[in-house]
Amino acid sequence: MKIEKCDRLEYLFASSVARNITQLQQIEVTDCKNLKEIFGEESKDRGDEIETNDKIDFNQLCSLTLQRLPQFIKIGSDMRVVFPRLENLKLCSITIENTWLDQPLTMSSYSQCLKSLTVEECNGLKFLFSSSMVRSLNQLHKLVIGNCKSMEVIIDSKGEEGEERIIDMSFPKLFYLKLEVLPKLVTFGIGNSIEFPSLNELHIDGCSNLKTFFCKSFSPGTVREEPKEELNWENYFIDINPLFDEKVAFPSLEVMVLLHLDNLQLIWNNQQLHVESFCKLKEVIPNLEVLGLDAHDFKLTFLHCDLAKSFDKLKELFLGNFDDESVASLSGFLQRLNCLESLLFYDSSFKDLFPYEQGHIWKQDLQGDTFLQNLQTL
Repeated sequence: MKIEKCDRLEYLFASSVARNITQLQQIEVTDCKNLKEIFGEESKDRGDEIETNDKIDFNQLCSLTLQRLPQFIKIGSDMRVVFPRLENLKLCSITIENTWLDQPLTMSSYSQCLKSLTVEECNGLKFLFSSSMVRSLNQLHKLVIGNCKSMEVIIDSKGEEGEERIIDMSFPKLFYLKLEVLPKLVTFGIGNSIEFPSLNELHIDGCSNLKTFFCKSFSPGTVREEPKEELNWENYFIDINPLFDEKVAFPSLEVMVLLHLDNLQLIWNNQQLHVESFCKLKEVIPNLEVLGLDAHDFKLTFLHCDLAKSFDKLKELFLGNFDDESVASLSGFLQRLNCLESLLFYDSSFKDLFPYEQGHIWKQDLQGDTFLQNLQTL
C-alpha cells in the first residue's frame, strides 16, 4: 500500500478495522501534510473501537516507510501495534521524539527481524537507541542516520532512573553504516566497548562536533575550542582522545570515508596506546581498500603518526582541499601504497602534485619502479 500527497488524511485506518488488514506486507506514506497517526480513533462514541492498550500483530508487514509527514505523532492512539517480521524501516522528515521511540513496545515491536533502518531529518531525536534496544538488533544489516539536527548520541546508555550503565555492545550483522550531517553528534555511544564484526563500509560526513566514536562518558553540547597559541604537536597528540581507539573493533572493514569532521582532533594515535592495543587497532582495518579524507583529516592522521603501513591494501584514495603546503606532505604516505590503483583529488588548489624541491626523491623512486607502481587512474 502506497499513499502519497493526500493532505486531508489525519490517519490511514480507523482503529476499529485494524484487525482486518493484518495481511499488509508494505506500507509507504509520503507527503501527507495533516497525517498524525497510522491508526486513529474514528469516533469517541463508537462501541466497536479496540480497547485501550489492545495489542495488534501485523505478522506479514515487512516494510514501513513514513516520510515528509510534518504532523505525524505516532503509529496509533491507544493501540499497541506489533510488527514482528518488519525488515525495512524508513523514517524521514517526521516530527518524532525519544518519548515515542522509547515506549515499552515500540522498538521491541519491530526490531527483532529489522535488517535496514534509515532515519533522516527527524529533528526531535536526541538519540536513536537505548542500550537495551541494541540487544534486539542482531539482524540489522544497514543503518543510515542523516540530517537529524538534535542528535547528540546514537546509543543512549542511561537507564530508566537516569543512571549511566557501562556495558559492552555489538552489532553482529551490520554491514553498512552511514552517519551524515549530524551537527550535534558528540559520540556514537557510551560504554566499555563496541564491536562491528561484519561491518564492511563506514561513512561519517558532516558531523562537525564528533571527536570520539565511542567513549566511557558523555557531555552534550561540547563546543570546538581552537588552540589559543601554537602547540607542541608531539605532546598535544599524546593527551587527546582519537576518533578510534581500542574500545572499537572493525575486523571486516573495507571501505571508510571520513569527511567534514570539523571538531576532530585525531583519528588514530599509536603513541597513546600500549603496544598490544596498537597491534589490535591496526587489525581493525586490515582489508581497507577505499579511503576518503580532506587535507585537515590527513594532517591529523598521518603527519604525526606512522599509520601508512596499516593501509597496504588500499586501492582507491580520495583527497580533498589540498593546497601547495599540504600536498607536499603526501610523499611518504603515497610511497607506502603499493596496491593503489586510483588517486583522486577534488576541491584542491596546489600547483604541483610532486613539488620541485622533492624532485630528486620522486626521480629516484620512479627509476626503481617502486612509487605508485600499480596506479591506473589519476
